Amino acid sequence: MTNALVITFSIRIRFVNLFKSKELPNKMSLSQHAKNLPRKLSSTVDPNELVLFNGIIEDWWSITGPMRLLHKMNTVRVPFIKDGMVNAGILTADDSCQTETVNVLDVGCGGGILSEPLSKLSRKIKLTGLDANAHFIKLAQEHAHQEGLDIAYVTSTIEDHASRHAGQYDVIVASEVIEHVTKKEEFLDACLKCLKPNGSIFMTTISQSKLANFVAIFMYENLGLIPKGTHEIEKLITPADLGNMLKNLNCDTKNTQGYFYNLLTGRWNTTTNTDIFYCLHAIKKQN
Repeated sequence: MTNALVITFSIRIRFVNLFKSKELPNKMSLSQHAKNLPRKLSSTVDPNELVLFNGIIEDWWSITGPMRLLHKMNTVRVPFIKDGMVNAGILTADDSCQTETVNVLDVGCGGGILSEPLSKLSRKIKLTGLDANAHFIKLAQEHAHQEGLDIAYVTSTIEDHASRHAGQYDVIVASEVIEHVTKKEEFLDACLKCLKPNGSIFMTTISQSKLANFVAIFMYENLGLIPKGTHEIEKLITPADLGNMLKNLNCDTKNTQGYFYNLLTGRWNTTTNTDIFYCLHAIKKQN
């Protein structure tokens, strides 16, 4: 135990001055700002969450800024999504053999950190990025234009989008989103309404466990690796609970994989342990 504390303390000394994290607005401030948001927001969108991330939007694309861990996370989540699409027969391993267009919806896309690499997986991918925060969508559009990428970014809730685009997508991605949602089953139901039968849904999130609370919230926030106030333990969800929700919504979970951030190497790594961070791939049944 003593050695573990020494290691943790030494890591903190090493990283805390190297990575400075912006502290997000406090709860009272969030509530005041949330009152000024449009009332059209769906019930699964927490207005406080929209305000929460506005405070760091100017540094969204900085690979050394408050979203640096999200940028680095692409090294584990993009391969997981690609492999799942290939295994499901949606995408070919050799892009030159891909003949069918693949419609992908990135729900809660933010400024497009994941949308952009997903759009590059195949010349046949048609990607739509969706977010309820108009500031994020504008940022994503501007960055995609700078990169010469053809991505359709839309300001909308998933519920409103589902009412107009039911059964339109081959793939739904909701990465680091559901831990910010209050009514999770309603959110998942709306996502799945957009998905074609036999389509795939990919999710990445944080498990609800004591270990996740210590590592992903207490430790990472105090080390300055993520902005303080980003996550709340009450909103997190275990792989088992998420899998059961998807099962109740007519989906089969095909794969679950854990991943963790190595403080010594500054890289994300995959693991069989899903007690902290995990990816999940499920397929929507025909009936």
